[in-house]
Amino acid sequence: MAPEPGIADIPELINDFVQAGLPVTLGTDGEPGLVSAAVGLALYRITQESLANIAKHAPASKAQVDLAISPAAAVLRVVNDLPVRVPDVAQARDGRGLPGMRSVRAEIPLSDSSQRSWRCPR
Repeated sequence: MAPEPGIADIPELINDFVQAGLPVTLGTDGEPGLVSAAVGLALYRITQESLANIAKHAPASKAQVDLAISPAAAVLRVVNDLPVRVPDVAQARDGRGLPGMRSVRAEIPLSDSSQRSWRCPR
C-alpha cells in the first residue's frame, strides 16, 4: 500500500492536471515542514477536489493554487479565472460538482492558540 498523499505531493498533483490540459499555476510561501501529515492530506484532497471541479465545469479556464504556511496556519486558495456565470439549475441539482464556483479558500490552524501556559500561584 502506498502512503497517503501530503503537502509534498501537491506540485505533482498540479502537474497531473496540467498534463491533462488544465492550465494551473502554483504559488507557495512558508515552510512545508510545519504541516502535519493529517493537515497535508487535507490540503492535498481540497486541492484535488477543487481542481477536479474546475476541470469538469470550467475546462476552458485557468486555475491558480496558492498555499501559504505560517506557524499559526496553512491557507490554501484555489481560484478559477473564468468569468462568473449563473449555473444551470438542472446541473446544480445533479450532485456532480459545483458549477459557477470561482474560488475555494481553506485555512487550517497549525497551532492551538487556546492552550495557555498556566502557572500555579505560590
